[in-house]
Amino acid sequence: MALAALCAATCAVAQTPQNRPSFEVSSIKTAEPITREMVRDGRLHIGMKVDKARVEFDSFSVQELIRFAYNLKPYQVSGPDWITHLRYDIVAKLPDGATMDEIRPMVQTLLADRFKLVLHHETKDLPVYALVVGKNGSKLKEAAPDAVPAPPAPGAPREMDVSGSNQGGVSMTGGSFGNIRMVPAPDDKMRMVSPAATMTNLADMLARMTDRPVVDKTGLTGNYQIAIDLGTDDLRNMARGIGMNLPLRRGGDEAADPTSGSIFQTIQQLGLKLDPRKEPIDMVVVDSAEKVPSEN
Repeated sequence: MALAALCAATCAVAQTPQNRPSFEVSSIKTAEPITREMVRDGRLHIGMKVDKARVEFDSFSVQELIRFAYNLKPYQVSGPDWITHLRYDIVAKLPDGATMDEIRPMVQTLLADRFKLVLHHETKDLPVYALVVGKNGSKLKEAAPDAVPAPPAPGAPREMDVSGSNQGGVSMTGGSFGNIRMVPAPDDKMRMVSPAATMTNLADMLARMTDRPVVDKTGLTGNYQIAIDLGTDDLRNMARGIGMNLPLRRGGDEAADPTSGSIFQTIQQLGLKLDPRKEPIDMVVVDSAEKVPSEN
């Protein structure tokens, strides 16, 4: 019900625009679409940087902006395909004395004012995969204490970054996945490596590779070492999540059974399992939005 309360509060504020937290000024430009070549050449960069003076979003989609603004998982946002595929570079100046807690409402205001975003909240019973411990127990190794990232200090600058390298890998830091690296592995695979990941981090990443949301039901509360190999279908599903068409599968045929992907077997090596079930999911649904934001 927290999401319902947040949306209700946002609607109440929207009726009195003078009271809405907002950036002093913002610049929005269309970003280059993400391509396979960008990843291969090390030019991929999706990032967010927040300090006391301004906020920068590099190559963010409207879906990602909504997720940041309302603190949501990817599967909690429903709307037209373009909100995932089209990307924007945004620089916004913060008012003097603005706090970190005010930035999410400021992005809500930017979405409403510049993209004319209209959305509503609803709860749906959806098919999900529950990430659970397998019948023989977890095989996860605890992370080394010095590998666990420290939580950000109150008021400290925040950063999130997804970057490619010219060796074909990708690194992700500061986001819901935790800190991970994707490095090339044999047989057209990629190896996903994290020195310290929570089960929530892992569930968020797995949700990018499956046909359903993934919710953590392991009951494991620590930080763990993760190293798993991802097949071509897993990688293509991840690419779709950022609006990139990655024709990795030879012949271009889709897998007939979504549970036949390698991730369902690979995750068992960690003593875990993806269990299909239904769960109530709090969601925001995009009713309308404009692809071209109002002028700077």
